[in-house]
Amino acid sequence: MQKELTEAILAEIRSGVSEDSVFYESGYNITFETIPSGSKKDSNEVTVRERARATAFVFKKDDLAKFIAQGTLKSFDSSPLTIQGAEQVDFVLKSPLSFDSEVAGPIRFGLKGNVTLIWKVDEAKLQSDLAGISKKMLTEIIGKYSSIKSAEAVVSPIWKGTFPNDISKIK
Repeated sequence: MQKELTEAILAEIRSGVSEDSVFYESGYNITFETIPSGSKKDSNEVTVRERARATAFVFKKDDLAKFIAQGTLKSFDSSPLTIQGAEQVDFVLKSPLSFDSEVAGPIRFGLKGNVTLIWKVDEAKLQSDLAGISKKMLTEIIGKYSSIKSAEAVVSPIWKGTFPNDISKIK
């Protein structure tokens, strides 16, 4: 019975995880409690009831990306970022190996594997900053964005040396 309950609970957890979050198959705990119930006097039937309590670790991908960046990058400036490959990382619960969801306290875990961290850029602000400026100012403008390592601009027609004033034309 506990095996079937576990599968049903895990299916429910998985179905509740949004696209911007990740659930690790090793990141949950389920405890069971048998609930006593009497048997019927004139019957050969006995009802067995179980109560299950589940705790699962579900991480927002952006929060996980920030956590990884803070722990692995020497000069992380808290710029907004996201993550690719979070689902392929191994989650290992370190301490305590079993946990009680009703007792507050830190949960220690480890992650093993490779991910790609992707810095987010406020495209609307960048477009606004570029609107109407000379193409020669690109390096200066890009320098204000710590999340952009390098950039190239193609302005057409070729003889025009400024970005369009209309930000909808800046892609």
